[in-house]
Amino acid sequence: MTTRPLQNPPVKRRHIGFKLLSYLLGFSFMATLIAFGAILLSDYYRGINEYSNSITQIRSGYQQSLSYSLWNFDTRQINSQLEGILNFPGVVYVHIESEGNLIHSAGNVLANSEERHSFPLSYQSAGNHYELGELYIDIDYTGLYQELLDKTLEILVTQFLKTFSVSVFVLFIVRLLITRRLKVMSDWAESYSLSQLDQPLDLNLHQHEHDELDSVADAINTMRNKIKQDVRERQKAQSQLEDIKERLALAIDNAALGFCQYHSHNDRIVCNHHFATLMGSTQSELERLSHPLEHIRDLISGDMRAEQKERFNQLLYGRLNRLQNCVNLIDFSGKEKWLDATVQITRFDENLPAEILICVVDKTKEQIASHQAQELTLSLENKVTKRTEELYEEQQRAKINIQKLSQQLERQQQNQSSCLDNPFNNLLLEGMKQGNSALLGRIQQYLDIVLNGQHTMLNLSQSIRQWAEQQLPLQASQVTLKLPLSLILEENEPLICFLLEGMLVQDPLFPACESLELTLSLSGNQARIEACLDVPTAQESLLQQQPDSIGLHQYIIRSQMAGEFAREVVSGNQLKVEFTFALIRER
Repeated sequence: MTTRPLQNPPVKRRHIGFKLLSYLLGFSFMATLIAFGAILLSDYYRGINEYSNSITQIRSGYQQSLSYSLWNFDTRQINSQLEGILNFPGVVYVHIESEGNLIHSAGNVLANSEERHSFPLSYQSAGNHYELGELYIDIDYTGLYQELLDKTLEILVTQFLKTFSVSVFVLFIVRLLITRRLKVMSDWAESYSLSQLDQPLDLNLHQHEHDELDSVADAINTMRNKIKQDVRERQKAQSQLEDIKERLALAIDNAALGFCQYHSHNDRIVCNHHFATLMGSTQSELERLSHPLEHIRDLISGDMRAEQKERFNQLLYGRLNRLQNCVNLIDFSGKEKWLDATVQITRFDENLPAEILICVVDKTKEQIASHQAQELTLSLENKVTKRTEELYEEQQRAKINIQKLSQQLERQQQNQSSCLDNPFNNLLLEGMKQGNSALLGRIQQYLDIVLNGQHTMLNLSQSIRQWAEQQLPLQASQVTLKLPLSLILEENEPLICFLLEGMLVQDPLFPACESLELTLSLSGNQARIEACLDVPTAQESLLQQQPDSIGLHQYIIRSQMAGEFAREVVSGNQLKVEFTFALIRER
């Protein structure tokens, strides 16, 4: 099979001056774009900073004065201040809202705005803080973008004219100093051959100057002289090569290397003694064989014989240049051998191999040792596999034991949970024995809350304040609330109100108290609600009385809220009631 050589596509010629001009224009364009991008980016960030500074100035200069004007209802001053804000860069619309209603505005409300800023307006008088409204400022960057666009066009046009004029001048200089002499060198190179080594390269354009191109011409002439000398030395070396080939053949024949060379013109091989021995034959028998490579190919055996024979056939047809493999074969005498073989095409004739070189090294002993090592490895792997299975069975037995222990632990936890409910059962039984309808009513309320209520996100400060506004003013003469601004947590709000009512409203001293102070505070993961009731001295006998539902309160706080409940008398005529509960606990 013969294949046609691939033809190179025609080379497109292009003048070096125009290539240089295109490169200069391209590089200048890229450099201009980079510099322009840096300048444009710098101007953009400077404009953004200017707009940000304007917002800062508006906040520092107008927030307090607008708040004062709103407090005094000075509409004229407010409109004047809003008009003043419109004079800042980028501000297109400004307005004031109070409780969701627009009360003052200035500017174009229909103008496009890309950013909005807002500032709270408040006023402080006599220790009280009043929220008056919100100031909104709409910012438009159209002016900044237009300024950047104008600067972009100016820079691009200026840079293009400068770059183009410089490039044209450079093109003229290159044509004058370089391309003319390159044309002389090209004409000389086209006529150059080994038969015309005596013709030197002479530019002959600048008699009194010597530059890099003249140095190239001198180097070419030096190379020409060296080639002349190399040709003479090659002719001398050719004769020496024949002598070396004879000596090399003798050295290969004496080495422990099987060597064989195939010649397609007579379909015969030439081999040394080692190659014939490895093939299980003699030199004379191998060299008399017809189609010797096919006989050698048919000796290949083993698991890879089909693939190795196919690759050998591809080499015979010239599709592969070289093969190197460890080959398992049965030689002509019937013995099994492993050979490290290298097959190389050394010469082609009409795209077909004309000469093939085969070198083989005996690897039989190494392969036998390798097979023995593989058998030993397989034996070890089987032992490891067996031990792994045994370990897996032991692991499964351990898992079963762990599951049994887990079930026992769950049963113990269930028994412990049932024990926790004993205090509640005792309270219920005590109320039924005594016929205490108030206690039974409180227990019923608690059960309704637990069964129907859910934990929701709530503001505990706000919930306590609302409860105090609804319950306490009707009973106590003076109520003081010390609550944080907000305390957001997940809790059952009806249960909190139930506990507050039981702690305070249903306490025997509550109807006679003169003042009450209710405090909410935090300590780590614990929240604490504390109530202090002041009673007249005449009511000190009531201080020792306790509400009937105090046991219910202690049970709820300890079991449901992971906290503690305390009720004690302090300072003679003051009752202190508090309970703590965990903010984060297991459900």
